[in-house]
Amino acid sequence: MQNTPLFIEIGNSTIKCAQDLNARDPEVLRFTEAAGLIEHLRQAAYQADRMILCAPVGEELSQKVLPQLQPFPTLRVVARQDVSDFVGSSYETPETLGLDRVLNLFGMRKDGIVVSCGTAITIDALHGGRPYWGAIMPGFRTSTEGLNQRVPLLPVIDPDQPPEYPARTTAASVTNGIVAGTAYGAAGIVGTLNHRLFGGSGKVILTGGDALLLRRLWEAWTQVEVDEVLLFRGMRKLRIED
Repeated sequence: MQNTPLFIEIGNSTIKCAQDLNARDPEVLRFTEAAGLIEHLRQAAYQADRMILCAPVGEELSQKVLPQLQPFPTLRVVARQDVSDFVGSSYETPETLGLDRVLNLFGMRKDGIVVSCGTAITIDALHGGRPYWGAIMPGFRTSTEGLNQRVPLLPVIDPDQPPEYPARTTAASVTNGIVAGTAYGAAGIVGTLNHRLFGGSGKVILTGGDALLLRRLWEAWTQVEVDEVLLFRGMRKLRIED
């Protein structure tokens, strides 16, 4: 068994795969369906003696992907009991606590705040080596799609478009509300958690598919770092054996 597993996260809408977490800029491959991942494993990444470590974060997508991963004999699936000691009594309903939130904090090298930017944005902290839970809010794309579903006359906007003031179109108005509103809302929650736990001096790490977008919107915030493989680092620290 090689020491370096293949790491897979099955999210709510995307499957992510990474290998060498020690690289200066670890490569993260993204797939929207199981077929792409399976083809990649068969043709390129998979080796018969290498463990595949998988975190089923998104329930619906995991139900589709996990059965197709079962034929790989070295597959190991991260379960809630693997992180139960770390969570301890910090959460009143641990059965509802997202595995991604736990693994992100577990992957931290030092105390600080983690903002995971994906389908949802989660904001949590590690203080004194213990987890502290902050917030769950809609991600950029979830917000714009949800608004369009409730009010079809309002367009689904591209969150990568920057806010503009004053707005001169409905699309620009929605962009300002969704993009700036989400970024500022998350910043407010982070600031409150930072003040209460770290006196305002805590380090903030962004991770997830929209981490770079949020960092760009927070351009004046100098203490922000981006770590796209933070969750995979948490998986590696679990040391799940063959």
